[in-house]
Amino acid sequence: MSFLNPIAGLIAGSIGSALVVLFWMLKLRRRPVRVSSTLLWKKSIRDLEGNVPWQRVRPSVLLFLQLLAVILLSLAIARPTQEAGIDQLGGGEVVVVIDAGASMNAIADVDGKTRLEIAQRDAAELVRSIGSRSPSTEFRVIRAGTTAQLVSGSAGSWRRARAAIESIQASDAPSDLDAAVELIASIRDGEQTAERAPEIERSVQVFAFTDGDVSDGSVFVQRPSTDFDARDLRGNLGIVLTGAQRDQTDAVGCRVFVTVAGAIPSTVGVRIEARVGGSVLASKAIELVPDEQGIAESAATLAFRLDRAAVVEVNIARSDVLASDNTVWVMMPDPSPVVTTVVAPDGVADPLLVDVLSAVTNGVVAVVGEGKSVASGTGLLVYDRVERDPRVQLPTIEIGVGRDGDGTLDRVLSWDRSHPVMQDVDLSGLRFASGVLGVGDGESVLGSNRDGAVFVESAQQGVRHLAVAFALEDSNWGVQVSMPMYFANAVRYLLPGTSGSGTVYTAGLPIGERGVVIDRVGMTTIEDQEVGVSLLNRSVSIRAGETMRGDWRDAGVLGGGMHSGRVELWRWFLLAGLIVLTIEWCFDMLRRRVL
Repeated sequence: MSFLNPIAGLIAGSIGSALVVLFWMLKLRRRPVRVSSTLLWKKSIRDLEGNVPWQRVRPSVLLFLQLLAVILLSLAIARPTQEAGIDQLGGGEVVVVIDAGASMNAIADVDGKTRLEIAQRDAAELVRSIGSRSPSTEFRVIRAGTTAQLVSGSAGSWRRARAAIESIQASDAPSDLDAAVELIASIRDGEQTAERAPEIERSVQVFAFTDGDVSDGSVFVQRPSTDFDARDLRGNLGIVLTGAQRDQTDAVGCRVFVTVAGAIPSTVGVRIEARVGGSVLASKAIELVPDEQGIAESAATLAFRLDRAAVVEVNIARSDVLASDNTVWVMMPDPSPVVTTVVAPDGVADPLLVDVLSAVTNGVVAVVGEGKSVASGTGLLVYDRVERDPRVQLPTIEIGVGRDGDGTLDRVLSWDRSHPVMQDVDLSGLRFASGVLGVGDGESVLGSNRDGAVFVESAQQGVRHLAVAFALEDSNWGVQVSMPMYFANAVRYLLPGTSGSGTVYTAGLPIGERGVVIDRVGMTTIEDQEVGVSLLNRSVSIRAGETMRGDWRDAGVLGGGMHSGRVELWRWFLLAGLIVLTIEWCFDMLRRRVL
C-alpha cells in the first residue's frame, strides 16, 4: 500500500488525535446529583477526580472510538492506494518490448539459441499466461531496434501478440531503448479515457526483454526470468574501431588500424587478417588479457600493398558467441593522387593545414598566392584566410573567412552529426576566436555558435563548397581529433572515391548523400555502389560476452504517466471512519440514558 498525500494525512491525524486527548484531559465536571444512598459516594468521588483538568486520562471506550475515527479519517485524507494486477482490475493493457539490438544475436546456451530466441520464448509464454487468466487484457508488442516499432499494429489478443513476438528479428546495430520508452508514453497519453471509475486507473504493465545495461533512475528495473552466461561459451571479441590510410610516400602502400575489444573469461590469442577477394594481404597475431571486470582490449596495424580501389575485408580468425562483430569492410580508394591547391595570403599557408591535406588526399599540395591562376588539373581548391573566387567552378574548402567577432573565445554549440562531412566529428572541445559566416539561399548550416553559422555547405551548378568561419591559427583545432576527421570527410564528400583514407560504413548510421540506414552487416549496394556495412560498436561487443543471469527487465513504473494498475482506497477509509463515529455517538447516547 502507498499514499498519494501522506503529509496531509499525517498532519490531520496528529492534530485530530491531540485534540481528542486534550478534550478528555480538560473535560468539565458533571453537575451534582442527589442520590438516595451514600454507597455511591466513593464512585462519585473517583469520577470527579477523573474530570479534574490535566489529570491522567482514564481508559474509555468512547476515547478509543474517537481516536480510531480520527485515524481512519486521516488515512482517507492521505489517499492510500494499492497496486493491482490486471486480474484485480478486470482487464488492462500489457506492453511487451523486445530488444532487437545486435547483442541479442549472441549465442546464449549450448544448444545454440540466441538471446533473442530466449527472449521470444519467455515473452510468448508471458502473454499466453496473462491472456489465459484475463481474456479482456489487451496486448501490444514493440520491437526496439535502431528505432522503436509497434509490430503488433494495435492492441489485440494474446495470440496475435505471440505471433508478433515470434516474427521479430534482431538487427546488427545497437538498439535504442529510449525510443521504445517514448513510444510507450505516447501510446499511454493517447489512450487515456474517462469511461473507467475515477478511483481505478487503467492497468498498463510493461515487460521489456533486453540484455542492455540499465542505469540508476532508468524506467527499467530487474525482473529475473532467465539464466545464461556467455563467458561459459568462450565470451566474445569484436572489432570495435578501424581506420585505413594509403601511405604518403608510396601510393600503393596501405595501413589498416584495428582495435579489438570484448568480454572474455581468460587470456586469448587471436589472429587478425586483411583479405581482398579471398586472398590474404596481411595478418597479425595479438594477445588480449582481461582486466578485473573481464574486459579486454588491444590494437594492431596491418600493412599491405594495393594498386587499385577495392573492398578490404578485415576479420578476427576466431569463433565466438557473436559473429557479426568479427568482420569489418574497408573501402580503399584508387591510389591516383589528388592535386590540391591552397590559396593563401602571400602564398604562405598554415603548415598544419598543408600536412593534413597531404595526409587525407595522399596527393600533391601546391600553395599559391591570392589572385594567382589555378592549374586546370586541380582537383581540389582550399582557400586559407582568402575569400573564394566565385568564377572558379571547382570543389572548394574555405578556412578563416568568417566575419570578425569580438575576439573572445567561442565554441560550437550544435552541429549536424548526420551530415557526411560531420560524421564522427566531435566539436565539443573546439575553441576559436568568435566570428560567423553569412548564410545565403541554398546554403546549409553544418555547425553554429551563439551568434550564427560556423560551418556552412553550399553548391553552385552541381559543384560543392564548404566553409569554416575561423582560421586554424585562431583556434585549438590543430590539436583536436576532429580536424583531420573533418578534412578526410570533406575530401570524400567533395571528391568521392579520391581520398587516400579508407571508408568504413557502420550499421544503423546514415550512408551516402541520401542518408540510407542499413541495420545488417555485410556487402550491399547503395547508390549503385557496392559497399560493406560493419557493426563497429564497443558496448555491443562487450555486452555480448558478459554474464547475464536473470537480467530481463520489467518496467512496472514508467515516467510520463506510465504506471501499473492502481486502486485508490480513500473512500473505504472515509466510510469506515463515519461508521466508527456513528457507533461512538450511539454508545454515548446509551451511556447517558443509563446514567
